[in-house]
Amino acid sequence: MPNEDATPFAIPSEMRNLAEHSVEQAKSAFNTFIAAAHDAVQSMEGQAKTVRAGAKDASERAMSYAERNVAGTGPCRSEPGRAAVRRGRLPRSLVQV
Repeated sequence: MPNEDATPFAIPSEMRNLAEHSVEQAKSAFNTFIAAAHDAVQSMEGQAKTVRAGAKDASERAMSYAERNVAGTGPCRSEPGRAAVRRGRLPRSLVQV
């Protein structure tokens, strides 16, 4: 007959200690994972700010170069262009005097 002093669902202390230790290890691993994920998100946010700043600078430079190109060039805005109009090679409608 089984021992009458033992309860039918008693868990031995060694098993309980092992389970508690496993739970503590799982909590520690989860906290480490969350900390690493948080660090990765912060790193990506910093890199995204850097990329946005670089893209903004590049687009501003491109627009500046394009504006200077448009303002300073064209087929009839230079002396050779004006000379071509005088010689009849370009129509006068293209000339902005």
